[in-house]
Amino acid sequence: MSIEALELSLRHSFIDKNLTSERKYQPALLVNDNKRGEKFLSNLLYELDTCDEFWISVAFVTTSGIATIINSLMGLQSRGIKGKVLVSQYLNFTQPEALKRLMQFPNIELKIAVKDGYIAILELQPEGKKRMTAVAFLNGIDMNDYLLIV
Repeated sequence: MSIEALELSLRHSFIDKNLTSERKYQPALLVNDNKRGEKFLSNLLYELDTCDEFWISVAFVTTSGIATIINSLMGLQSRGIKGKVLVSQYLNFTQPEALKRLMQFPNIELKIAVKDGYIAILELQPEGKKRMTAVAFLNGIDMNDYLLIV
């Protein structure tokens, strides 16, 4: 990836849609859409399985969430791919067991944000839904927004 290709894609996406740029560097709104067979998890697994480095920033981490990506995390470790994970203490949803599981990977640098007000997730959820569960993650009832930089 060149800085120029990334910059052009960002300009195309946010400033001038008439510019031509590489789609893989353009930000995307990933939506679980069962009708079209699109799932956030599929995109995440693909990116983890093809990256040469990763940074993940999430509001919280759960054991069921780690279970959904554990094979990719083991693959990253076996390929020597290093990554960083930043987790907040958002509403105390983070499960200590999930943190312990992440800490078992020597290729992952784990940090926990302890300042009030830190949250690194945008979810548009059904009314009354408080957090994204593994079932919601897999079955497509959440929308997640992220900027994917490869």
